[in-house]
Amino acid sequence: MSERLRVAVLAEDTKTRSWIASALKTKGVEVFAAASGVELLELLGDGETSDVVLGVEGATSERGPAPTSMQVLASTRTFGDETPFVIVDEQNFSRTALAASRMRNAAVVPTLKAALSLIRETEPSRRPPLHRHGQDSDSDSIVARPPETSAQAPSLTLLAPRDR
Repeated sequence: MSERLRVAVLAEDTKTRSWIASALKTKGVEVFAAASGVELLELLGDGETSDVVLGVEGATSERGPAPTSMQVLASTRTFGDETPFVIVDEQNFSRTALAASRMRNAAVVPTLKAALSLIRETEPSRRPPLHRHGQDSDSDSIVARPPETSAQAPSLTLLAPRDR
């Protein structure tokens, strides 16, 4: 029996979060969701693990002082977590893609459809919780994609945990 893919969803908008969770669950994906960057960081810090993190930025977001998906990505990398991270940003795509290009194993896409396509192609691989430090490597991939110009979905190079 194969393991189910586990996805952490960060979306402040309740309807968006519910829709994403439903769409992923119908494909057999295990989902845990957070309404804020702080909530997601707390879950990860408490030992939750995922194969992919999906962060959704949006115009309906009421951010205030809460961290954005990009800030959560930077925080996880600071703590050594190299879990693949997909950010959907329709409004500030170019700026977010530029910032993400400095991070390993991250993708920025302009639509939820593109993000879900990336996630559905991902194979499950159990990762250590955030509070355990991973290995750094110069060979890790950086993926920040411009808006799609062809019918082809973008791809995300996903890192498997390394044996010590």
